[in-house]
Amino acid sequence: MCEYFSCILLDNFKVLWLPTTNSHEDLLCQFGVEDRVFPERKLVRIEIVPKDINRVTKNREDWIFKVDEAITLPTWFLENEIKAREACWKAWEESLQKQLVIDDTRTAKDIFIMACGKSHIIMSGNGHVKAYDQSRVEALDCSVVEAFNYSQVEAYNSSIIYSHDNSKVIAGDKNKIYAYNKSQITAGGYSLVESYDSAKVHASDFSKVYAYNNSQVNVHDNGQIYAYNDSQVRAFGFSRVEARHNSYVCAYNYSQIYAYDKSQVEAYDSSRVESFDSNNVDIKSRGVVVIRGNEIYVHPDSEFKLKKIKAIA
Repeated sequence: MCEYFSCILLDNFKVLWLPTTNSHEDLLCQFGVEDRVFPERKLVRIEIVPKDINRVTKNREDWIFKVDEAITLPTWFLENEIKAREACWKAWEESLQKQLVIDDTRTAKDIFIMACGKSHIIMSGNGHVKAYDQSRVEALDCSVVEAFNYSQVEAYNSSIIYSHDNSKVIAGDKNKIYAYNKSQITAGGYSLVESYDSAKVHASDFSKVYAYNNSQVNVHDNGQIYAYNDSQVRAFGFSRVEARHNSYVCAYNYSQIYAYDKSQVEAYDSSRVESFDSNNVDIKSRGVVVIRGNEIYVHPDSEFKLKKIKAIA
């Protein structure tokens, strides 16, 4: 995958780049350039990337000049390498003014931005933001956000968020969120959430949630939840829940619950419950299940025998 900053150098030393993309293939397509190898390449793919993503500056010495397919560089590049590199560096310097934000606030639309430090970005349209450190991003429309470190993201409409490290995400409308490590997510609309490690997830409408480790999940309407380890899950609407290890599950309406190990399950309406190991299947009193029209399956080794379970029609 191409990184910021990406450009294409032609044999006339013209540099092709756009503030909307870091993809070499996209640049070739948008500029209508053909990549012909024989008899000799007429272009070279270039990337200029930070030496240390945790210490991004606007100084050349803190960036690395990278050449794709270095073993097949054309003669025109090798014989004029200083001129070629300088042309690319000048394009990079021009892009910094638009695309690199360090400890600043920026409102943008339909472009790619790298945000570092304590920056605040408000992105709309089909923009793309990579946020590092303690940056804050508000994403609107169809924007894409990749959040690292301790960044915070608020995304609305059809935005897509990739959240890593200790980032926090608040998403509305039709967003997709992929959150890892200790991220916290609040998702609305038709969001799809994948959350790992110690993340906390609140999802509504038709959301799907996959939460692992110590995650806590609260989902509404037609969501699906797969929660493992010490997760706690509350599901409403037509949700389907799988909870393992020490999970606690509370599901209503037409939900299906599969709870394992030492989980506790509360189920209403037409839910179907399968409970194994030492689970408590309980609504209002220990050993009593209040389920209307439900099927209940309890492992023989479970704390509760079939005769202790009461189904209320």
